[in-house]
Parts: sequence; structure tokens; C-alpha cells
Amino acid sequence: MPSKGSSQMTMVNQRNLSDQRGKQPLSQVDVDVDSFRTQNAWSEKAWINIVCRLNTKFSTSFTTNQVKQKEQDLKKDYRNVNDLLHQSGFGWDNERMMVSAPQSVWDTFADHKNKDALRLRHK
Repeated sequence: MPSKGSSQMTMVNQRNLSDQRGKQPLSQVDVDVDSFRTQNAWSEKAWINIVCRLNTKFSTSFTTNQVKQKEQDLKKDYRNVNDLLHQSGFGWDNERMMVSAPQSVWDTFADHKNKDALRLRHK
């Protein structure tokens, strides 16, 4: 279990990972980890490999747990965007690279749907 000080460092580094995403997309990382895939998850060896390559490529010092958490966050964001795009009234704005909808659609959606997806309204 991480100590109090290391959990604070983790939060700072997770923020840095988000900042890095804007500067250099993580998709630019050339990571060949196909052979490390188990039935439905990455092996521990794969995670170590991924973290090593990310840290080398971006001159960072992320931990395996930070990168795993970021993967989960990205998956959640993908599900939220996908959910919105399958709702009536929502579309994709190619110029701004975000989900778009008229205010009335957002208001209706806010009343009874996924609250996590609502934060995508202004992103």
C-alpha cells in the first residue's frame, strides 16, 4: 500500500500524464506488447514494458499503477463518448474533436442519463 506521500506524488504524476497527452499523443508510443496479452488483460510483464517505454519516450517517471489507472480512465471516457453518440440528438464535431448537441438535448440527457458523460459537454 502506498504511503501518504507517495499517493500525493501519484496524483501529481497522473495530472502530468494528462498534460503529456495533449503535447504528444500516447498513440505515438511504439509498444509491441501483443505477445504479452492474456485472455482479456495485459500481463504484468507487459505493463512493465509499457511503462518503461512511456517513461523513456516522454522523459517521465510514471508508475505501473498510474498508467493502469490512466488506461481505465481512457476506457471510461471512450464508453461515455460512445454512449452519447448513440443517443438521439448527439453528433461529432470534427473541427473541435468533441461530442456536440443543442442545449435542449444536453438538458434532457442531464435529467435521466449517465452523469459521467455530462462532463464531456464542455470538453
